[in-house]
Amino acid sequence: IESRLAERIGASSFADLSGVRGVEERHRDIYTIPNAITMTRIACSPAISWLILDSQFEAAALGVCLAGASDWVDGFIAKNFNQMSTLGTFIDPLADKILVGCVAVPLVMQGALPTWVVGIMVGRDVLLISGVLWVRSFSRPAGSPFIDWSTKSVDFEVTPTTSSKLNMVSSVALLGASLSNLAWGVPGAEVVEALCYITAATGVVSSAEYARAGLEVRAKFNK
Repeated sequence: IESRLAERIGASSFADLSGVRGVEERHRDIYTIPNAITMTRIACSPAISWLILDSQFEAAALGVCLAGASDWVDGFIAKNFNQMSTLGTFIDPLADKILVGCVAVPLVMQGALPTWVVGIMVGRDVLLISGVLWVRSFSRPAGSPFIDWSTKSVDFEVTPTTSSKLNMVSSVALLGASLSNLAWGVPGAEVVEALCYITAATGVVSSAEYARAGLEVRAKFNK
């Protein structure tokens, strides 16, 4: 199945949706330390939202820093201690998107970010998550369950593209700058505004790339 999948998808890059490629047996273990750290980060994200809404900006900023550190730690453990998993390639970027949403929406409600830029950020993430589910719907072997993290029916994993990484960096910088501005008055409003435009531009470009790549992958499966 994996060889047929790789042959049909070819060299198409499919980022958070892209880079669909065969996975090894060692990647099928879901009970790993990195996955536990990632799930903890997901569970704690709503608490950061509450801190922002309650105007506890310093505490919220600390929470964001800890979440960022946990993201680095789970990646380090996965790569250096042979704990990479198929599930991890999905829930790690999902955790990032949940954290972004849990920080961005309250910042809009506090008047620190414009609605339009957060709309682009959230809309892009919805597109990517929907795309992953769509790819799964036609790429899984006949008769296999839709959600299956441990058997050979899971024949692709998620890897970010360059445009996705750039957008994630700009999004984190924007959210960090906005939160820091509320907490300590730095950086200035002009920096936050500039980051808004950079984040929006990279978000639109990466969304367009994902949509095109998804259609290309679908077309290859139809051959």
